[in-house]
Amino acid sequence: MIKTICPGCGLGCGLYLEGDEERGLKVWHRKRAPVNVGKLCAFGMSLPQYYDRERLNNTVDGKPVTLDEAVSEAVRRLKGVKPEELAFVSVGAATCEELASFINLCKGLGCKNLELGLNAAFKTLPESSHELLEIGVPLADVERASKLVLFFVEPFLQYPLLARRILKAKKNGAKVFEVAFVGSERGIADETVLLDATAFINAAAEELKKLRARKDVFEDALVISEANPYTDAVLLREMFAVCAECGATPLLMKPFLTTSAALLQSSLAPETKQGLSLLEVFEDERVKALFLLETDPAGALLLNERKIRKRLSELELLVEQGAFRTVASELAGVTLASEAFFEKRGVIVNVEGRVLENGGTSAAGVEILERMVEGVTGGRRSFEEVRSEVFGTLGLGETSPKEDDVQVKRKETKVLAEPEGLQGGATAVGTARGAEAAESGDYLLLYRTTPAFWSGVFAKSFVEISVDAARSLKLFRDDDVEISNAESVTLDFKISERLPERLIVSETKLAGVSERLLSPVRLRRKE
Repeated sequence: MIKTICPGCGLGCGLYLEGDEERGLKVWHRKRAPVNVGKLCAFGMSLPQYYDRERLNNTVDGKPVTLDEAVSEAVRRLKGVKPEELAFVSVGAATCEELASFINLCKGLGCKNLELGLNAAFKTLPESSHELLEIGVPLADVERASKLVLFFVEPFLQYPLLARRILKAKKNGAKVFEVAFVGSERGIADETVLLDATAFINAAAEELKKLRARKDVFEDALVISEANPYTDAVLLREMFAVCAECGATPLLMKPFLTTSAALLQSSLAPETKQGLSLLEVFEDERVKALFLLETDPAGALLLNERKIRKRLSELELLVEQGAFRTVASELAGVTLASEAFFEKRGVIVNVEGRVLENGGTSAAGVEILERMVEGVTGGRRSFEEVRSEVFGTLGLGETSPKEDDVQVKRKETKVLAEPEGLQGGATAVGTARGAEAAESGDYLLLYRTTPAFWSGVFAKSFVEISVDAARSLKLFRDDDVEISNAESVTLDFKISERLPERLIVSETKLAGVSERLLSPVRLRRKE
């Protein structure tokens, strides 16, 4: 039986896994786990299926090789690439120790394109706000809060174990507000501040003025939102600005388990925060070579697999290190097989700053990376030496951290002054929203990101539409709907009385239809 951590999101819920190749894995609840006290969401309970995927092998140009051969060839090829044409990406379930070795390999090659999940946000926001992205606040503060604002986050679906803490806060007398394009189905909020999605996509600055008119909602509140590779920069900037004006404390949830740790460890190579963002890595033709660590592009990106495959096939070099085969594996020049997350030895940092020890015993991932570092720089460290660097970076002592404590904390919990560049009514939108809306259709597709959404498994085969949309399209129970943009997809539908007429909600990526969290689409009844 292995004491491990769920890789579904940044909360870092603890559990036990038991089993072997013949019997498979079985989940056991761990009641002593400080984050979740034994409780697990549907994704956590489905971890046996999540881990039951085809394993990655050591290969060079698609042919099986030994690990030594794969490492040597990866080093040789990486050293032959110009640093400015190389990119390193890790937005999956890597340990802090693996990330430390990964970052040092990137530095050793002189590469500045290191994407650990939120480069787009780092490049958009001033440096004074970076700590707010990197470090959260103790989740116990959620239960103690007297006022909570859910800012475009749906806790019951996205972070169920956070929802439990919000319900405790309500039981203790807290008032809960939500700011959203559509109100929560569970009715967790006492009041909803609705923004019009259509107005936002056409003129974000004007629509966001509604937030300034409701400063009473934000005053001295704990504001919970999410930061992911596709978070709208306008919403993020506006949230920080309103928090600064109203003395509110922001808590940014993150979808990938090791994002918080990765951001904290990026101090090992601070210049990389201005490197290419995740989407830019896959779209910028200047990138000729790519190293993926524990990252499935089909999970991390909103692009469809055909587009991802085309881009990866155009690279001069693709190196992949991980436990399982991904959309990148058959296209990789070199693949390096490491262990599944539950088998790893190492620590992670969850969204609140709690350092948690994973109960695996394998250090294979670190050893592979350190052998590559040796091939590039001549230096190679043991697992313990890498761990010592990690603890130093995180500001920890020599001894292993205690999981009952939140060790990594912000210097200040609130946004004390409005950071430079975060003026109200932000206008830098980054896309021609109005023109795109006019060309693409009368409906808006809103993605609701869950652990299943990012993992690419357990996908739902339906979308939610409004009552008015169902009537307008003359839909009946056994009908399907077709959602289209550049491409089209046919799905079942579910009618939701809470949805505005022209809004569609999906918890599954719709390949080729939408490549942003909110985008215009066409909707019709499938004949």
